[in-house]
Amino acid sequence: MKDDRPVSSASAQRSTRGSTGGPAAKATGTGKRSLAGRLTIVIISLLLSMVACEGLLRWLDLADEECQFVSVDFDAKTFTFDPDRLWRLDPDCVNYQANEQGLRGWWPDAPKAPPEMRIVCVGDSCTFGTGVRLDQTYGMQLAARLQREPEQQSVQCALFALPGYSTYQDAVLLEQHINTLQPDVTLFYCGAWNDYLPAWRRTDAEWAQHYKQANSGMRLAALWRRLPMNQENADLDEDPQRLLETFEQGIAPRLRRVQLPQYATNLRHMIALAKAAGSEVAIVLPAIPAATVTKYPIVLEYRMASQAVAQETDTALFDAGLAISTFEARLPPDFQQRAANGKLSFSDWVHPSAIGHGVIARALHAMLSSQDLTPSDHTPSEAPLLAAPALDFKRQGLQATLSWTEVAGAQGYVVYYYEANSTEISGYFDVAAAKNLTMDLWKGVRFHVCVQAYGEAGAGAISSSTTVTTDS
Repeated sequence: MKDDRPVSSASAQRSTRGSTGGPAAKATGTGKRSLAGRLTIVIISLLLSMVACEGLLRWLDLADEECQFVSVDFDAKTFTFDPDRLWRLDPDCVNYQANEQGLRGWWPDAPKAPPEMRIVCVGDSCTFGTGVRLDQTYGMQLAARLQREPEQQSVQCALFALPGYSTYQDAVLLEQHINTLQPDVTLFYCGAWNDYLPAWRRTDAEWAQHYKQANSGMRLAALWRRLPMNQENADLDEDPQRLLETFEQGIAPRLRRVQLPQYATNLRHMIALAKAAGSEVAIVLPAIPAATVTKYPIVLEYRMASQAVAQETDTALFDAGLAISTFEARLPPDFQQRAANGKLSFSDWVHPSAIGHGVIARALHAMLSSQDLTPSDHTPSEAPLLAAPALDFKRQGLQATLSWTEVAGAQGYVVYYYEANSTEISGYFDVAAAKNLTMDLWKGVRFHVCVQAYGEAGAGAISSSTTVTTDS
């Protein structure tokens, strides 16, 4: 019999949900699982594609952006990559003998033991000694002079410097090795050239950070960072040659390898590291030819920054340029002419010659011998404290013997020479306390020679010039 009883509204709703919800819910669940499956496939495919691309980039060695510096030639087989300092001396380079740290010269093979004295010279190619022998660098000459003092038993000098190095790289070196070296004296010959050179895309610190990220991350990420929209300095000229050409016109670069504020920060940081290691410290203002300063006035910005840091940190300040100009002002007229042409104290636009290194070393030695590393401006005396020797020579065949009078208070003598027929041949002989020197010559040579005494207080007056020749 037909049931005509009314159905309640709630019952009707439950019936409706029961009759329609089951199949619909089942269809929806199936759809969700299908969508999740498709997304999983897409994600796995994307990850596999990225892995394949990453492998291909690494196999082809792509996307690992190589830095270009306008001051360093990596094709010369002199340098090799360094993950912290950007480059170091190649152990197989033929021009220089590299020590275990990829630097030039002495490196300790044992802990420091008294009474050993250690000097650390921090800088760039000027301190490294571009164009001169290792023993002719101001650091090595300074160590040799200190070694002659009766109370000194062992003096060693480490050159924390390489061609092209900026204060960023110098600071990394000090952070790594200052406590190992434990220097008694640390000299900072910084700001001569590299810090204010134009930077390609990044500063030195940014390049170091870039390499660390590239080595620890994916090549795909490195490729993404190279896109112009992701580069902070993408609007800068990306051709290193054009950057150099603009700089050669005397135009200060907008992006420098070490920006001026960072240069001062680096210098303060290095001074703090050296002093914390128990070292006496001095800032050496670089010797730079007047023609270079005129062409590149930006050098004065970094010079003034060094002076300001010296004052802020109560650090001794020594002017190497003034030491050279004082020396050249005392020279005989023919030597002064040679110096005016930039062919005596300098070997090029910025690097001291062997003579220039010697002048700097003797002036630094006078400062250290006086034990005066107080926070002050150590400017060489304008007036010579020692008399000028009287120079004479005798020639027999192709051999010439120079001799000179003894100077009261002198500890040693330096003989300077240059070849009149060559703009390249010039140099010096430090003969210590000797009062004569024999030179082997060759036919057709014409040397101009003078001699200078030096003592505890510094260098003295210079003798008149004598011409030594094998001409009849």
